[in-house]
Amino acid sequence: MNDEISNDNSSLSSPFRGTGGSRILSIDYGGKRTGLAVTDPLKIIATGLGTVETPRLMTFLKDYFSKEPVELVIIGMPTNWD
Repeated sequence: MNDEISNDNSSLSSPFRGTGGSRILSIDYGGKRTGLAVTDPLKIIATGLGTVETPRLMTFLKDYFSKEPVELVIIGMPTNWD
């Protein structure tokens, strides 16, 4: 029996874990402003990027995607449009 503890998680699989380095971007779409959050490259911690005026969202996303690798975009389903 091997008593060594291994930190190798390479055998663990998740549909949201790539080879590392790319991120998951989440979008909280709103009529006036849209909230954005992104994971770290290892997809362990998500951090808010802030808000963007919704009419400027596509410009922001094009710029962000040109600078950061993103493998998945999650768009929240609004249940209350207040």
